[in-house]
Amino acid sequence: MKVAILEARAGPGASKDTAGGFGSRFPAGRSLFSRLASAAKAGIRYPSPTLAYLAAIFRRGGHDVKILDREIPGLGTDLAIIPSSSIGWKGERRLGQEIRMRRPGCRVAYVMPFSAQFPRTFLDSGAADLVIDGEPEDAAIRMSRSGRIPRGVVRSRPLDPERLPFPDWQGFPIQSYSYFPGLWRKPLLDVLSSRGCPYGCGYCPYKSMWGAWRARSAESVVSEIAGLRERHSVRSVMFRDICFSADRSRARDVCEALVSAGLSSQIEWGCETRPDLLDGGLLQAMRGAGMRELEVGFESSDAKLLASKGRLPVKEKTILDLSAECRRLGIRLAVFYVLGMPGQTEEDVKRVVRFSRTVNSFAAQFTLYTPFPGTPLFGADGKGVLELNSERFDCFTPVASYGISPDRLSALWDEAQGGYFARAGWPLPNWRCFLP
Repeated sequence: MKVAILEARAGPGASKDTAGGFGSRFPAGRSLFSRLASAAKAGIRYPSPTLAYLAAIFRRGGHDVKILDREIPGLGTDLAIIPSSSIGWKGERRLGQEIRMRRPGCRVAYVMPFSAQFPRTFLDSGAADLVIDGEPEDAAIRMSRSGRIPRGVVRSRPLDPERLPFPDWQGFPIQSYSYFPGLWRKPLLDVLSSRGCPYGCGYCPYKSMWGAWRARSAESVVSEIAGLRERHSVRSVMFRDICFSADRSRARDVCEALVSAGLSSQIEWGCETRPDLLDGGLLQAMRGAGMRELEVGFESSDAKLLASKGRLPVKEKTILDLSAECRRLGIRLAVFYVLGMPGQTEEDVKRVVRFSRTVNSFAAQFTLYTPFPGTPLFGADGKGVLELNSERFDCFTPVASYGISPDRLSALWDEAQGGYFARAGWPLPNWRCFLP
């Protein structure tokens, strides 16, 4: 078969590989500093490990694979794969329609959670021949082995990531990927050392696609990174795990293996995890193995509110201690906060913002509560949704109201995001994080 894999990028400031694969778009903001933050975010461009895994599977099966952005695949292409998103689904649907019109013999498949949640949007509009529901590697393996392309909604079960081939980045625009200012070196590529999450946050969009938590061995992870270094001269790696240190012993093994392989001095890396899964010297071990960027979710100081949403709260002292240690070690810590959750008042939102200033991490990101389809709480919290224009489900646009008006919530977000970096007390304590 001839297979075309299309990135179908969503434009500046947008990333289709965030928010569990639904995608997010950072707004321009109103104030000077929120606009500066937006400009910084616009330079971030994530690679998609999912697409690279699909490329590896089809190439291993002996198929011809081309990597495109939004170009129409060449004549004779049998299968075109398009990643769907909430932020760009209309353009993605038009792309599929155009491919099917101009290449009648080419079947079009959509992957990622948005199309899985709304398959008829693509199938009934003439954009798709098939929609893959779930992690797509299982369905891809079946197509690669049989040479047959099914139609309709195709269920794809989660697989053991240890048994998958390493992602194949040949043909991807590697030099364009960037995670600055979190990671400074380039080229950069992403690695999935684990999949799924052992926690049950009811509003988390990752729960709509990814299965139970499954991890790869330290040996497998470091072997992949060594290959990226050898084949693509990679200098930065972002672990796109939902919770990198869910198994702290395995995380420590990965660090030790990176050091043993001599990669800790050649590659800087970052990851996302929970703040309370970094005790017992693990943070120091991660820094010693080359970690320069760390992302953690705190969301809110209201433990009862978070618990009602299925979120295991993080103690304030834990995040305060973590921030102080990251500043000491020169780790660029980004802390995530959520504004506008059901049950939050305007004063509650302001309290979250004030606490973020006390944490004073290298970076802070404030998102607006967004009830994504497929999440456990969508049925309950979706009642507050103001509109069903899914392209506005970008984590930063008010699409639901739970007591605070959309205009006021947008203003609070602008004050929170722009005001964070406008403070005189922000840069100096984080001075080590500005060093290469």
